[in-house]
Amino acid sequence: ASTNALANCPSSCQCDDDTLVVKCGEGTLDVLPITLNPFIQRLVIQTNNIKTIDSSLQFYAELLFLDLSYNDLVTLPMRTFQFQRKLQELHLNHNKIGQISNMTFVGLAALTVLNLRGNLLAELEQGTFAKMSKLAELNLGQNRINRIDPHAFDGLVNLRTLYLDDNTLTTVPAPSIFQAMPNLAELYLGTNSFTSIQAQAFIDLKGLTRLDLRGAGLHNISAEALKGLEGLRYLDLADNRLPAVPTTALSHLERLEELLLGQNDF
Repeated sequence: ASTNALANCPSSCQCDDDTLVVKCGEGTLDVLPITLNPFIQRLVIQTNNIKTIDSSLQFYAELLFLDLSYNDLVTLPMRTFQFQRKLQELHLNHNKIGQISNMTFVGLAALTVLNLRGNLLAELEQGTFAKMSKLAELNLGQNRINRIDPHAFDGLVNLRTLYLDDNTLTTVPAPSIFQAMPNLAELYLGTNSFTSIQAQAFIDLKGLTRLDLRGAGLHNISAEALKGLEGLRYLDLADNRLPAVPTTALSHLERLEELLLGQNDF
């Protein structure tokens, strides 16, 4: 049996039929191998030249963990992951993905972690993550996002951590956008170009404990901007353009434990 298993394992990969893990080192794979054990649960192919995910993914319906980071993925065809109903973590960070839609992640009902950091996304369409009610962590940092549909995040009722840092947002997403995430605990919005934060921008994020606005281009934080964040414990406002400590705004944060204010203009 082991001879057969070896025959099905590409030379740059390690395939373990006991633990059901396949790990492919840096190399020249440009498509997903189709001859792997169909029962594998973890597949890691980082730093290769994979340009597309084709129908070969359908052979691996037992996957719990898929990591295709640091490849050359440009597009994700509709329903690419429709057979991955057990998948819990999907890492597509540091590729060249330019677009996702409400058909991209169809079928990923069990997913808890989605990492799209370091791609070329410019906008988030309505219902993009709609069927992913188990999602707990969504990383959209280091993209080019400048437009978010008001209903882009609908369905993310269990989301705990959201990264939108290092994008090209010019305003804090509208309060209605955050209403879709009643359980959000950590929000990363640094390295954008906001200039100011409007009143009640985070009013619906009652459970937020961590807000990161480092390097967000802030000149001004309105007096009521942080209203509703009574549970916030960590706030990073470092590396902005604030002319003074926003004392009035901070007065709403009764449970704040850690505040970073370095590298501002006061």
